[in-house]
Amino acid sequence: MISTMMLSITLVYMVLVVLYESFLTPFIRLFSLPLGFIGALFALAITRNTLNMYSMIGFIMMDGLVAKNGTLLLDYTLTLISGGKTPREAVIEAGMTRIRPIAMTSLTMIFGMLPTALAVSEGAEQRVGMAWVLIGGLITSTVFTLVIIPILFLAFNSLKDRLKQKQWPKFSFKKLGSQA
Repeated sequence: MISTMMLSITLVYMVLVVLYESFLTPFIRLFSLPLGFIGALFALAITRNTLNMYSMIGFIMMDGLVAKNGTLLLDYTLTLISGGKTPREAVIEAGMTRIRPIAMTSLTMIFGMLPTALAVSEGAEQRVGMAWVLIGGLITSTVFTLVIIPILFLAFNSLKDRLKQKQWPKFSFKKLGSQA
């Protein structure tokens, strides 16, 4: 099951590389996944549920749901930067603009999973772990994504700018051929 999760993360990364035309932006967005895993494992521990097939399916579902938060934030940030804003201004405006849709979609999923998590319907006892994984992961990732993803974006953007300004030594194969 772990290999399936790693495959899903890899496929999501590859699709995002094509979408963003960058290797760095999807990498930043993938930082929202560990934030979701922390909350999911914490929710399983608090509710005394185990890692079973349903909870692992919940982790794979959470992968897509949690990544949505980072995508909404980064996509709008990049749109603002292409419109002429500085990265810092773009991150602040994107955070203020996208907090409402991120919170609304996450709360909808959290409240939608509560009946399954509380096992109020027949046969829901087996799916309780999946529901708690989704609820815990969405709560922590929603809160932390709005803070950590912008910080990482600014840090990686600053690093990228410093690397662009650095003078790299010129290398030529013609010079090597003339010495022989």
